[in-house]
Amino acid sequence: MPLSFGHPAWLLGLAAAGAGALTWGVYRRSSPPLSEGRRALLGGLRFLALVIVLFLLFEPVWRQISERETPPAVAVLLDDSQSLRITAADSAAAADTTEALREVARRALDGLAGGSDALDDARVHFFGFSAGAVRRLPGPSSSSAADDGPAAPFDSLRFDGTRTDLSAAIEGAREQLRGENLRAIVLASDGQYNTGRNPLYAAARSPVPIHTVTLGDTARRRDVILRRARTNDLAYTDTEVPVRIGVQAEGYAGQEAVQVSLYDGSERLASERITLPGGSSAAQTVELTFTPTEAGFKRLTASVARLDGEATYRNNTRPVSLRVLDRQRQVLLLGAAPGPSFSSTRRLLDNDRAADVTARVPRGSGQFYGGALPDSLADAFDVAVLAGFPGNAVAAQTARRVAAAIDDGLPALFLLSRQTDLQALQNHFSDALPAAPEQVRASSVPATLAPTAVGRRHPVFERLSSTAGGASSPADPWTRLPPLSKNQTRWKLTPAARTLAAARVRGVDTGDPLLLTRRRSGQRSAMLLGSGTWRWANLPASLSDVASLWPSLLSGLVQWTSAAENDRPVRVEPARPTFAGGRPVRLNGQVYDSALDPVEGASVEVVLTGGPSDEEAKRYSLQMRSLGGGRYALEAPALPPGRYDYRATATKGEQTLGTDRGAFTVGETTLEYRHTRADAALMRRIAQRSGGSFQTTSGNDEATRLPAQVARAGLEPLVERTPHETRLWERYGFLVAALLLLGAEWVLRRRSGMS
Repeated sequence: MPLSFGHPAWLLGLAAAGAGALTWGVYRRSSPPLSEGRRALLGGLRFLALVIVLFLLFEPVWRQISERETPPAVAVLLDDSQSLRITAADSAAAADTTEALREVARRALDGLAGGSDALDDARVHFFGFSAGAVRRLPGPSSSSAADDGPAAPFDSLRFDGTRTDLSAAIEGAREQLRGENLRAIVLASDGQYNTGRNPLYAAARSPVPIHTVTLGDTARRRDVILRRARTNDLAYTDTEVPVRIGVQAEGYAGQEAVQVSLYDGSERLASERITLPGGSSAAQTVELTFTPTEAGFKRLTASVARLDGEATYRNNTRPVSLRVLDRQRQVLLLGAAPGPSFSSTRRLLDNDRAADVTARVPRGSGQFYGGALPDSLADAFDVAVLAGFPGNAVAAQTARRVAAAIDDGLPALFLLSRQTDLQALQNHFSDALPAAPEQVRASSVPATLAPTAVGRRHPVFERLSSTAGGASSPADPWTRLPPLSKNQTRWKLTPAARTLAAARVRGVDTGDPLLLTRRRSGQRSAMLLGSGTWRWANLPASLSDVASLWPSLLSGLVQWTSAAENDRPVRVEPARPTFAGGRPVRLNGQVYDSALDPVEGASVEVVLTGGPSDEEAKRYSLQMRSLGGGRYALEAPALPPGRYDYRATATKGEQTLGTDRGAFTVGETTLEYRHTRADAALMRRIAQRSGGSFQTTSGNDEATRLPAQVARAGLEPLVERTPHETRLWERYGFLVAALLLLGAEWVLRRRSGMS
């Protein structure tokens, strides 16, 4: 019943009966006497007024339910990526043309764009996708539906997407149709995704069935693919540089010979002829080498020769970029005595292609194993690594000579060992290094390296956290390494020294310095005051995930100490020399004032200029965002392939703080051309995971059945019932009616001569 009361209805009836009895008693007799009709009229007016008042006192509520019907919606996702130009080329009437590919999609989805009785009551929404957000296509349910024919959504396909993200497409369609009665999703694709999460996860979470239509040929096609081309980011003039090139062959019996080459523009730097491996998707790695003769930024091209009958030639080349410097870093490694610490340090430095190591160990009387030291150490070397040096076998004159070279500006890295003569270190190196022994002791305790807050922000540890350990905190991995032996000598730090890591003994941070650095008058130096690093260089297999910590730290310390003091106030560098096509471009920057203190809150504008060629070069003006601590970052959207030069300008208020320049390259986008056949197995599993149907484009019968298969899953309209309540006792109309009735009764009584 739509009408209800706040009190029992029978009580209202009883009260109304009482009001009727009262009214009858009042007008049963009247003075002066009135006609029976006049008395009935007056009694009726009073009775109605009393009933209305009683009705309101019982708090009546009128309830009703309204219904709103939303028709079912179907989302049709059309793959608009470049991979269909390969996988669906054989299905097209004219190979590798956009119009022919549109016809393939049109035939596969016959009936969804109109003309199917099974979908008459449904709203069909078409979306194109590749990577990123889906885009709505014109169709039966678009805003311009009156002008769109059945072919309209297919005519909007361009097949130019550089990446494919099936998971984002599925979730994007649901987001676009939020608020609609989405009942089914139709996914038309070749199943070759190369970006985003595995679409099977999105299918398993989908609240509606996903009906998949596999576009393209599932048969293996002949193709030669250059999978990868990798080399070092940095190289040096007159030094051989290796480039590792991976070649994969599909559909070949293994007898074809092809040439793999490396080009600098039109100049061939190196080449090698190989026989393609046989078997399904067999791969082979080729190493080509070249020797750069000039310093600068190099953009090379790795190429594999074309063969007749390949599915595409667009995956036969890949770019290779590197920065060539004038020469290698000249490293002087001085040991206290032969031993495991010196040997492991030498092995790690020898593995660094950027370092040319000269190793010397004293054997007494000023002589060294390996030959004499050059006359001018500062001119001959970029950095000196003192692996326990000076030891007991070092002559005082030799120790003073090395200390004088460091005082004259030779960068130095000191690594404490058990063979170190601490008294000689105190006598000769007190001003040359960040710290000097103040009170020499022979005892030692095991200690773990614990980076400080200052250390975590230092370039050595910032570089280390992104390449080693894998822990969420930079300090976490160090606890897994064998402890160092920390000598209990008391050390006196120089004024410019900074503690990057302290000693942690038995889990307690002692605050005693373990890793120190110093920058003074353009010269850099560092000290590691713990011995036993040879154990860090020879870890068991169970600690393989932290095995790169010490090699990376040693390389970082050598690189930092030997780096030329950079007094540029603005420093902007690309994250890598070459960015993959279709990927964002990231630049990292730092801004300093005249005292080389970090500047926060600066405005850093980066102007990029470049493109596929000089004629197609474009200019982009972008703004870096602040990361705090004087650090800035820029993540630019995907850029067309080519070389790009950038100019970064930092300003704060009206003041220009400085500028920086550089270059990087963006490679061709070849991800969409790495697979030449449709992945029907993945499309089938997506349908199974979500409860949908699966079909291919092998015959027209399946295409005509698609609307019925979609409708079979249930395309019921969504009926929303909304209850509404009206509190009648809050409506003034009833009260006004009661007052009018009582007023009418009073007027009639006065005219009838009643008091």
